[in-house]
Amino acid sequence: MLPLRPGKEPGHLVAVRHEARQDVELGYRVVRDQEQVKVISHEPGVFELEFDDGQTQRVEVASVPAPVDLSQGWELTFEGLGKSVAMKELASWTGLPDEDMRNYSGTVTYRKSFTWSSGAKLVELDLGSLKNIAEVSVNGKSVGLLWKPPYRLDITSALNPGKNELAIKVTNLLVNRITADYALPAEKRHLAAFGAIEQYRPGVESGKDGLLPSGLFGPVLLRAPVVAAVPAATIPRTGVPSCATRRGCATTSSTCISTPAARGTPKPPTAEVMQR
Repeated sequence: MLPLRPGKEPGHLVAVRHEARQDVELGYRVVRDQEQVKVISHEPGVFELEFDDGQTQRVEVASVPAPVDLSQGWELTFEGLGKSVAMKELASWTGLPDEDMRNYSGTVTYRKSFTWSSGAKLVELDLGSLKNIAEVSVNGKSVGLLWKPPYRLDITSALNPGKNELAIKVTNLLVNRITADYALPAEKRHLAAFGAIEQYRPGVESGKDGLLPSGLFGPVLLRAPVVAAVPAATIPRTGVPSCATRRGCATTSSTCISTPAARGTPKPPTAEVMQR
Protein backbone atom coordinates (compact mmCIF):
# COMPACT_ATOMS: atom_id res chain seq x y z
CA MET A 1 0.00 0.00 0.00
CA LEU A 2 1.11 3.54 -0.64
CA PRO A 3 -0.61 6.51 1.03
CA LEU A 4 -1.32 9.70 -0.91
CA ARG A 5 -1.51 13.26 0.35
CA PRO A 6 -5.04 14.08 1.55
CA GLY A 7 -7.01 16.63 -0.45
CA LYS A 8 -8.73 19.75 0.85
CA GLU A 9 -12.18 18.46 -0.11
CA PRO A 10 -13.91 15.23 1.00
CA GLY A 11 -13.82 12.19 -1.27
CA HIS A 12 -10.15 12.52 -2.15
CA LEU A 13 -8.13 9.39 -2.99
CA VAL A 14 -5.78 8.71 -0.09
CA ALA A 15 -4.26 5.27 -0.79
CA VAL A 16 -3.85 2.60 -3.46
CA ARG A 17 -3.16 -1.07 -2.73
CA HIS A 18 -2.11 -3.55 -5.40
CA GLU A 19 -2.01 -7.31 -5.00
CA ALA A 20 1.07 -8.42 -6.94
CA ARG A 21 4.61 -9.68 -6.58
CA GLN A 22 7.23 -7.27 -5.28
CA ASP A 23 10.32 -8.44 -7.22
CA VAL A 24 9.93 -6.47 -10.46
CA GLU A 25 8.72 -2.92 -11.08
CA LEU A 26 6.69 -2.16 -14.20
CA GLY A 27 4.33 0.66 -13.40
CA TYR A 28 0.75 1.78 -12.98
CA ARG A 29 -0.92 5.10 -12.41
CA VAL A 30 -4.28 6.44 -11.31
CA VAL A 31 -5.85 9.30 -13.27
CA ARG A 32 -9.08 11.28 -13.33
CA ASP A 33 -10.84 11.86 -16.65
CA GLN A 34 -13.60 14.41 -15.98
CA GLU A 35 -15.82 12.55 -13.46
CA GLN A 36 -14.20 9.14 -13.92
CA VAL A 37 -11.29 7.65 -12.00
CA LYS A 38 -9.17 5.15 -13.94
CA VAL A 39 -6.32 2.78 -13.22
CA ILE A 40 -3.84 2.54 -16.10
CA SER A 41 -1.72 -0.55 -15.52
CA HIS A 42 1.11 -2.41 -17.21
CA GLU A 43 0.46 -5.40 -14.97
CA PRO A 44 -2.48 -7.59 -13.91
CA GLY A 45 -3.85 -7.66 -10.41
CA VAL A 46 -6.46 -6.25 -8.07
CA PHE A 47 -6.27 -2.57 -7.17
CA GLU A 48 -7.96 -1.25 -4.04
CA LEU A 49 -8.60 2.51 -3.97
CA GLU A 50 -9.29 4.12 -0.61
CA PHE A 51 -10.97 7.53 -0.38
CA ASP A 52 -10.92 9.83 2.64
CA ASP A 53 -14.72 9.73 2.88
CA GLY A 54 -14.49 6.05 3.85
CA GLN A 55 -15.21 4.50 0.45
CA THR A 56 -13.03 1.64 -0.74
CA GLN A 57 -13.33 0.52 -4.38
CA ARG A 58 -11.73 -2.49 -6.04
CA VAL A 59 -10.68 -2.65 -9.69
CA GLU A 60 -9.44 -5.87 -11.25
CA VAL A 61 -7.08 -6.02 -14.23
CA ALA A 62 -7.33 -9.65 -15.36
CA SER A 63 -4.51 -9.59 -17.94
CA VAL A 64 -2.24 -7.19 -19.78
CA PRO A 65 -0.71 -7.77 -23.23
CA ALA A 66 2.98 -8.60 -23.12
CA PRO A 67 5.18 -5.77 -24.43
CA VAL A 68 6.70 -5.84 -27.91
CA ASP A 69 10.50 -5.65 -27.83
CA LEU A 70 12.10 -3.21 -30.30
CA SER A 71 15.58 -3.38 -28.78
CA GLN A 72 17.42 -4.96 -31.71
CA GLY A 73 18.42 -3.72 -35.14
CA TRP A 74 18.89 0.06 -35.09
CA GLU A 75 20.53 2.47 -37.51
CA LEU A 76 22.53 5.24 -35.82
CA THR A 77 23.39 8.55 -37.47
CA PHE A 78 25.96 10.77 -35.76
CA GLU A 79 24.63 14.17 -36.76
CA GLY A 80 27.81 16.11 -36.07
CA LEU A 81 30.04 13.64 -37.93
CA GLY A 82 27.97 12.73 -40.96
CA LYS A 83 28.58 9.06 -40.17
CA SER A 84 26.15 6.15 -39.71
CA VAL A 85 26.45 2.68 -38.23
CA ALA A 86 24.15 -0.30 -37.69
CA MET A 87 23.79 -1.48 -34.09
CA LYS A 88 22.31 -4.94 -33.54
CA GLU A 89 22.24 -4.77 -29.73
CA LEU A 90 21.71 -1.46 -27.95
CA ALA A 91 24.75 -0.33 -25.97
CA SER A 92 26.74 2.80 -25.21
CA TRP A 93 28.22 4.30 -28.37
CA THR A 94 31.46 4.76 -26.40
CA GLY A 95 32.08 1.07 -27.15
CA LEU A 96 32.08 1.51 -30.94
CA PRO A 97 35.37 0.83 -32.77
CA ASP A 98 35.31 4.10 -34.74
CA GLU A 99 37.29 6.66 -32.73
CA ASP A 100 35.22 9.66 -33.80
CA MET A 101 31.98 7.91 -32.83
CA ARG A 102 33.40 6.58 -29.58
CA ASN A 103 34.48 10.05 -28.40
CA TYR A 104 31.45 11.88 -29.80
CA SER A 105 29.51 14.51 -27.88
CA GLY A 106 26.29 15.68 -29.50
CA THR A 107 23.13 14.20 -31.00
CA VAL A 108 22.78 10.70 -32.47
CA THR A 109 19.55 9.70 -34.24
CA TYR A 110 18.38 6.12 -33.75
CA ARG A 111 16.03 4.85 -36.47
CA LYS A 112 14.04 1.70 -37.14
CA SER A 113 10.78 0.57 -38.73
CA PHE A 114 8.09 -1.68 -37.28
CA THR A 115 4.54 -2.71 -38.08
CA TRP A 116 1.68 -2.37 -35.62
CA SER A 117 -1.68 -4.07 -35.90
CA SER A 118 -3.09 -4.01 -32.36
CA GLY A 119 -6.37 -2.26 -31.68
CA ALA A 120 -5.17 -1.03 -28.29
CA LYS A 121 -6.69 2.26 -27.14
CA LEU A 122 -3.45 3.30 -25.45
CA VAL A 123 0.09 2.55 -26.64
CA GLU A 124 3.20 3.70 -24.81
CA LEU A 125 6.84 3.64 -25.92
CA ASP A 126 9.21 2.72 -23.09
CA LEU A 127 12.87 3.46 -23.84
CA GLY A 128 14.27 1.72 -20.77
CA SER A 129 17.42 3.67 -19.91
CA LEU A 130 19.49 6.21 -21.83
CA LYS A 131 22.05 8.98 -21.47
CA ASN A 132 21.18 11.83 -21.43
CA ILE A 133 18.21 13.38 -23.29
CA ALA A 134 15.91 11.88 -25.94
CA GLU A 135 13.52 13.49 -28.42
CA VAL A 136 11.10 10.98 -29.94
CA SER A 137 9.15 11.11 -33.19
CA VAL A 138 6.86 8.53 -34.77
CA ASN A 139 6.10 8.80 -38.50
CA GLY A 140 7.65 12.25 -38.51
CA LYS A 141 5.44 13.52 -35.66
CA SER A 142 7.19 14.68 -32.50
CA VAL A 143 5.70 12.92 -29.47
CA GLY A 144 7.87 14.30 -26.68
CA LEU A 145 11.19 15.09 -25.03
CA LEU A 146 12.51 12.88 -22.22
CA TRP A 147 15.20 13.99 -19.78
CA LYS A 148 14.54 11.89 -16.67
CA PRO A 149 13.10 8.45 -15.81
CA PRO A 150 10.71 6.99 -16.62
CA TYR A 151 11.66 7.34 -20.29
CA ARG A 152 8.12 6.58 -21.45
CA LEU A 153 5.70 8.35 -23.82
CA ASP A 154 2.14 7.95 -25.07
CA ILE A 155 2.49 7.47 -28.85
CA THR A 156 -1.10 6.38 -29.59
CA SER A 157 -2.02 9.37 -31.74
CA ALA A 158 1.10 9.06 -33.90
CA LEU A 159 0.79 5.34 -34.69
CA ASN A 160 -0.45 4.06 -38.04
CA PRO A 161 -1.97 0.64 -38.74
CA GLY A 162 0.80 -1.27 -40.49
CA LYS A 163 4.25 0.19 -41.06
CA ASN A 164 5.63 2.88 -38.72
CA GLU A 165 8.89 4.83 -38.62
CA LEU A 166 10.50 5.48 -35.25
CA ALA A 167 13.26 8.07 -34.71
CA ILE A 168 14.90 8.84 -31.38
CA LYS A 169 17.40 11.69 -31.11
CA VAL A 170 19.68 11.07 -28.12
CA THR A 171 22.04 13.79 -26.91
CA ASN A 172 24.85 13.15 -24.42
CA LEU A 173 27.16 15.46 -22.45
CA LEU A 174 30.13 17.51 -23.68
CA VAL A 175 32.34 15.72 -21.16
CA ASN A 176 33.29 12.92 -23.58
CA ARG A 177 34.64 15.27 -26.24
CA ILE A 178 36.59 17.14 -23.56
CA THR A 179 38.01 13.85 -22.28
CA ALA A 180 39.13 12.79 -25.75
CA ASP A 181 40.62 16.21 -26.48
CA TYR A 182 42.60 16.14 -23.26
CA ALA A 183 44.63 13.22 -24.63
CA LEU A 184 45.38 14.99 -27.94
CA PRO A 185 48.10 17.50 -28.81
CA ALA A 186 46.74 21.06 -28.64
CA GLU A 187 46.81 21.51 -32.45
CA LYS A 188 44.55 18.46 -32.99
CA ARG A 189 41.88 19.23 -30.42
CA HIS A 190 38.28 19.72 -31.52
CA LEU A 191 37.61 22.19 -28.68
CA ALA A 192 40.78 24.21 -28.90
CA ALA A 193 39.04 27.34 -27.63
CA PHE A 194 37.47 25.58 -24.64
CA GLY A 195 39.54 26.68 -21.67
CA ALA A 196 38.40 23.96 -19.26
CA ILE A 197 40.11 21.13 -21.15
CA GLU A 198 43.39 21.45 -19.26
CA GLN A 199 41.56 21.45 -15.90
CA TYR A 200 39.21 18.54 -16.65
CA ARG A 201 39.73 15.12 -15.09
CA PRO A 202 37.46 12.07 -15.62
CA GLY A 203 34.84 11.54 -12.90
CA VAL A 204 33.96 8.43 -10.95
CA GLU A 205 31.13 7.48 -13.37
CA SER A 206 33.41 7.29 -16.37
CA GLY A 207 34.98 4.14 -17.80
CA LYS A 208 38.66 3.24 -17.98
CA ASP A 209 39.01 5.57 -20.96
CA GLY A 210 37.36 8.40 -19.03
CA LEU A 211 34.22 8.39 -21.23
CA LEU A 212 30.74 8.52 -19.75
CA PRO A 213 28.17 6.00 -21.07
CA SER A 214 26.17 7.62 -23.87
CA GLY A 215 23.19 6.71 -26.03
CA LEU A 216 20.09 4.53 -25.90
CA PHE A 217 20.46 1.37 -23.80
CA GLY A 218 16.88 0.04 -23.70
CA PRO A 219 15.16 -2.26 -23.50
CA VAL A 220 12.90 -0.41 -25.95
CA LEU A 221 9.36 -1.70 -25.54
CA LEU A 222 5.93 -1.00 -26.99
CA ARG A 223 3.40 -1.37 -24.20
CA ALA A 224 -0.39 -1.50 -24.41
CA PRO A 225 -1.47 -0.89 -20.79
CA VAL A 226 -4.99 -1.71 -19.67
CA VAL A 227 -7.26 1.19 -18.74
CA ALA A 228 -9.68 0.07 -16.02
CA ALA A 229 -12.37 2.45 -14.76
CA VAL A 230 -13.78 2.59 -11.25
CA PRO A 231 -17.62 2.29 -11.53
CA ALA A 232 -18.94 5.77 -12.30
CA ALA A 233 -21.75 5.62 -9.74
CA THR A 234 -19.24 5.44 -6.87
CA ILE A 235 -16.82 8.19 -7.90
CA PRO A 236 -16.61 11.26 -5.67
CA ARG A 237 -16.45 14.51 -7.65
CA THR A 238 -13.02 15.31 -6.22
CA GLY A 239 -11.79 11.73 -6.22
CA VAL A 240 -8.16 11.86 -7.36
CA PRO A 241 -5.44 14.21 -8.56
CA SER A 242 -5.19 14.50 -12.34
CA CYS A 243 -2.26 12.07 -12.29
CA ALA A 244 -0.78 9.80 -9.65
CA THR A 245 2.03 7.51 -10.73
CA ARG A 246 4.99 5.62 -9.33
CA ARG A 247 7.44 6.37 -12.14
CA GLY A 248 6.94 10.09 -12.82
CA CYS A 249 4.06 12.58 -12.88
CA ALA A 250 2.90 14.97 -15.56
CA THR A 251 1.76 17.62 -13.07
CA THR A 252 3.29 19.01 -9.91
CA SER A 253 0.08 18.30 -8.00
CA SER A 254 0.40 14.57 -8.63
CA THR A 255 1.45 12.04 -6.03
CA CYS A 256 3.57 9.01 -6.80
CA ILE A 257 2.53 5.44 -5.93
CA SER A 258 4.44 2.18 -5.88
CA THR A 259 4.49 -0.37 -8.69
CA PRO A 260 5.12 -4.09 -8.29
CA ALA A 261 5.52 -6.88 -10.83
CA ALA A 262 3.61 -8.31 -13.73
CA ARG A 263 2.02 -11.75 -13.42
CA GLY A 264 1.23 -14.26 -16.13
CA THR A 265 2.06 -14.07 -19.82
CA PRO A 266 -0.94 -12.68 -21.72
CA LYS A 267 -0.96 -12.79 -25.51
CA PRO A 268 0.98 -9.80 -26.86
CA PRO A 269 -0.38 -7.37 -29.43
CA THR A 270 0.63 -8.26 -32.97
CA ALA A 271 3.66 -6.33 -34.11
CA GLU A 272 6.41 -7.12 -36.55
CA VAL A 273 9.77 -5.43 -36.24
CA MET A 274 11.21 -4.43 -39.61
CA GLN A 275 14.96 -4.21 -39.88
CA ARG A 276 16.32 -1.35 -41.92
